[in-house]
Amino acid sequence: MANLVNGLCKWPWEEACRRAGIALAGKVAARLGIPDNARQFNPQELAILVNGLSKWPCEDTCRRAGIALAGETTTRLAVPDSARQFNPQALANLVNGLSKWPWEDACRRAGIALAGEVTARLDIPDSARQFNPQELANLVNGLGKWPREDACRRAGIALAGETTTRLAVPDSARQFNPQALANLVNGLGKWP
Repeated sequence: MANLVNGLCKWPWEEACRRAGIALAGKVAARLGIPDNARQFNPQELAILVNGLSKWPCEDTCRRAGIALAGETTTRLAVPDSARQFNPQALANLVNGLSKWPWEDACRRAGIALAGEVTARLDIPDSARQFNPQELANLVNGLGKWPREDACRRAGIALAGETTTRLAVPDSARQFNPQALANLVNGLGKWP
């Protein structure tokens, strides 16, 4: 299911892909609604599903699936040491995808939990290097959708510090493509 959504979301404007994405979103939401069924999705698949379904943020079925995936993400992040199962790309994709529904309480709670995990990882010496420039940009931009949440603000500050450190190195700015730079400025602008 995750791979199907991931493939289909590459053409979000195509009607057939949109319809298939909505149908898959319904199946995802149904599976997540059955106790213990959510465990069949590994952390990477959760991230792929959120990222893919967020390409159709106005579709109610995709939004409902996103909310269900947000709930599962929050549940898993609350279990000690389980957050380590989420690699940096998964964290960035979850934040970026869930930020398409920032008004939804489940997405906000997941964003806060993800922000806490990002801050914890950035507090460990040399672990910040695990995030590539695109992931840094997606995290900053996504967490900026919840600017009033302390955990998101703290993560934003930590990500700003890492970005500043990287940009201080000669020629390192070239690692950030124009879209990543724009996302960084947009996200950081939420905490002026």
